[in-house]
Amino acid sequence: MRLLFGWSLILTILFSSVRLVAFDASFYAQFYEKTKLADELGVSNQDLNKSMAMMLDYITGKRSNMDGTMVRDGHVVQIYNAKEKAHMKDVRQLYQNAMLALKICVGILIAVPCLFYIRERTMKKVIANCCVGFFQSLLCFGVFLLVIGFWALTDFTDFWIKFHELFFTNDLWLLDPRTDFMIEICPEALFSSLILRIVVVMLAGFVPCALFSIWYMKRKAPIGYSL
Repeated sequence: MRLLFGWSLILTILFSSVRLVAFDASFYAQFYEKTKLADELGVSNQDLNKSMAMMLDYITGKRSNMDGTMVRDGHVVQIYNAKEKAHMKDVRQLYQNAMLALKICVGILIAVPCLFYIRERTMKKVIANCCVGFFQSLLCFGVFLLVIGFWALTDFTDFWIKFHELFFTNDLWLLDPRTDFMIEICPEALFSSLILRIVVVMLAGFVPCALFSIWYMKRKAPIGYSL
């Protein structure tokens, strides 16, 4: 049960970090302002931000469709085409699955300590078990994160392609900048910045938990303490 608790806490921090960062409209607005992408694409900053907000709201279920128009190069056009909408339907399902997994992990984080308490009858052992489980899981996840991080830093394009091939069963994610506006407002530089920020937020969650676990195991329930 220790590892179940540990991995549940890790996934909770992971999914929460993605949700916090990836759906922060201000991140995209700042990126667009910094890169002057609106001028490059021939749209207004207002329409550019509206296009991203529409996508984010659809994924999170705040709106039921991605229908809308914008002015591009002086002409009123549809923001997203049928292929882009179909891909976002898949992304929306992926997000819903992730949020379901998040709820399950939170449930486990509540249930496991309760089970530990029923068995151990002391909070010291309950916390010690949770700390050991988290620290062991974090060591494994840390190795995985280092490998993924090195891969993304050395060849982000290959990493991003393999990511999509893993999570999507079709090729709708293969968008064409000549016909698909979505790929134009989501350049590779945006995704690399997004992932970097997610990692930073994750570390902000992992580090305090890891430090507490080390402190507790060494001072309150030393390694070797009968659990």
